[in-house]
Amino acid sequence: MEYSKYTVMLVDDEVENLNVLRHLLESKFQIITGVNGKEAIELIDNMKNPKKIQLIISDQRMPELTGVEFLEIIANKMPETIRIILTGYSDTQVIIDSINKAQLYKFMTKPFEPTELLLTVQRGIEAYQMRQELLEYTAKLEEIVAKRTKELQQKNEELSAAIANLELLSLTDQLTGIHNRHFFCEAIPGEIAKINREHATNKASQISLGFLMLDIDHFKQVNDNYGHDAGDKVLAQFAKILKSSCRESDW
Repeated sequence: MEYSKYTVMLVDDEVENLNVLRHLLESKFQIITGVNGKEAIELIDNMKNPKKIQLIISDQRMPELTGVEFLEIIANKMPETIRIILTGYSDTQVIIDSINKAQLYKFMTKPFEPTELLLTVQRGIEAYQMRQELLEYTAKLEEIVAKRTKELQQKNEELSAAIANLELLSLTDQLTGIHNRHFFCEAIPGEIAKINREHATNKASQISLGFLMLDIDHFKQVNDNYGHDAGDKVLAQFAKILKSSCRESDW
């Protein structure tokens, strides 16, 4: 793994400790330092891309902000950053606070063993990278699922439209656009049943169902003399006249 592209922030109010940590880690990682939590937060806030910091090592006992308080703020600002605390005190409550508030990756006591610290940082960077890869993989999966869902929704809409169109075609005459015999057979039984129910509940009901049958006189002559294309135009125009003569409730 190429550790040199990763950035580690060191925060400690004792310059000697910062120098020791820098000397230990700078050969493998890019290093940023802060002499206390407040300064470190200001550095982070002024960075164009704070996520450039993949791991932070902070001392616990510092002025203004303790390590736990500092890393708790960092956990809210940069939740994916790996957080490690160093302390020279075996304070059980500090350990509990660190885990609960700062969501630490590791709690290490001073004096630390250099090899152990270096290995811990390397494992922390690897954990960060694995988490990023998992997040990217999850985001890619979500994108694929969203895309497939959208495609499926579009296909369903197209299918619904096609079914509706087929149903419309099955109930209307393609030439004139008016209802055909199939529609008549589908709709009339329901209309008759509606009238029968009305009369069953109200004997004096005046509701009725009317039928009108029309024929175009000498239509065959139109086809014979002018051709079937002309006959089709006559039928289409006659259908328009019928539509304009009917109420919206009529067929």
